[in-house]
Amino acid sequence: KDPKKRNQYLAVSLYNLSKQNMLAVRDPHRDDDFIDHLRTQFSSLFQCCVTTNLYLSGAVKATGFIEHHDNHDVFAIQLAGRKRWHVGPPIMNHPSHRYRQVDTHSSDPANMTVYDTVPGQILYIPAGWRHFAEPAPPECGNSDLHGRSVHVTMGVHVPRWLDVLENVPHHCGRFI
Repeated sequence: KDPKKRNQYLAVSLYNLSKQNMLAVRDPHRDDDFIDHLRTQFSSLFQCCVTTNLYLSGAVKATGFIEHHDNHDVFAIQLAGRKRWHVGPPIMNHPSHRYRQVDTHSSDPANMTVYDTVPGQILYIPAGWRHFAEPAPPECGNSDLHGRSVHVTMGVHVPRWLDVLENVPHHCGRFI
């Protein structure tokens, strides 16, 4: 089968499936040259490990993930559709890579900043900042009746001294 036609068919199928479900694809850079190129550029720019995830979502499941924080910096790149993001406040200033604090409460929406993204825009979410996303409402120019949206995230894992210090006892314990 022609790889171009297969990729096109797969893209249309996944996009249609997103009418009813939120789909998350881990490490899409392994199968997509464009996302791999973006990841390579981010990794080169920040001189660190960069992970990728691809999210396809529709209005039936409006919020893909509950409000949460990540222990690494996130760059959300809007590829198709429109997305409304709710960001902040930070749950902690320097979240550890080793110990992830469980989110046990929701932020007051009045304390969260709202950002609407359109294709080609990038939203930066610092490590430790609470966030969630949903389809942008029609009044924001979202013409897709299903609220479908596609974005890719670049998880930038900048090494920090705190992470190194936390790992020392665990590694040294193996040699004593």
